[in-house]
Amino acid sequence: MKSIGGMSLQNFKIKCIGTYIPDNYVNNMDLLTTFEVSPDFIENKLGIIRRSKIKEHQTLADMCLSAWHDLEKKIKIDIENIDLVCTVTQTPDHKAPYMSAILHNKIGLSKKCITFDIGQGCAGFCHALLTVLSMMKTLHLKNALFFTCDQLSRILDPKDKNTVLLFGDAATVTYITKDVSTGYILKDWDFGTLPNSYETIIEKNFLRMDGRMVFNNVLKEIPASIKNLLLKNGLDTCDISEFLCHQPSRYLLERLSSTLNLKENQLKFKAANYGNTSSSSIPLILEPHLKQKDANYLVLSGFGTGFSWCNCLLTLTGGKNE
Repeated sequence: MKSIGGMSLQNFKIKCIGTYIPDNYVNNMDLLTTFEVSPDFIENKLGIIRRSKIKEHQTLADMCLSAWHDLEKKIKIDIENIDLVCTVTQTPDHKAPYMSAILHNKIGLSKKCITFDIGQGCAGFCHALLTVLSMMKTLHLKNALFFTCDQLSRILDPKDKNTVLLFGDAATVTYITKDVSTGYILKDWDFGTLPNSYETIIEKNFLRMDGRMVFNNVLKEIPASIKNLLLKNGLDTCDISEFLCHQPSRYLLERLSSTLNLKENQLKFKAANYGNTSSSSIPLILEPHLKQKDANYLVLSGFGTGFSWCNCLLTLTGGKNE
């Protein structure tokens, strides 16, 4: 078991995830003529049939609170004992105050709760997981919440095929607690940032993305990072039940799966009905595993803005590997 600062993460469980996807959608099939693309391109290259979109009257805080209410339905949480709240977003409601302070107030958390935001984008869930666990261990905290949320539809150029067909809006909240029950823990990690690549995805009035550069960076950097992570832990790809990767497009994940020589069911594209939801893409597909506890090992892989990446190895304590 790897440790942070010499301290084991054995008892810090990723307990439950609340999710929210707006029931407001844009159908990419309605844009075939606008962007001069075919149904085959939408279905088999992008893989994104429709994209979730924040409602006109909604704020980012509204989406986060909907995810929080979903979490409350799934697990009992004593809000007086929440020690930390982190929010991962690139599109906050305000530059000041930061989103975590707003959510702290709306949920009604204790004044002895530390709050902060991270603007990490598509690799944000994995980076936040490392950050939150590091702080919990170092500061002797027991309970934490971290939100992922973006309203990317509001910063897209409606004429830009490279972005407008891809991105959807969503929010999630992950509950981490220190206990000894069966559940998923962070076993190890591998991360990096590619020099001279920060303009690959950049906001200049609108979100701009060099799709070809992102594609090349992913296929060059991510397989090497994942293989290094597995090698450090004496594992092979066949030992991993599923690779839960950020969801940019069907074709990119198919190429990534092929490069890693994975079996068909080990890496799946699951965002056909809501799109690339940035930092929320990984927790949306991790959530069912937390409920079912159906995998011995999982690899989370986030990559994007920066160009940065972070891969995390999760293991089920109390499962078959013990």
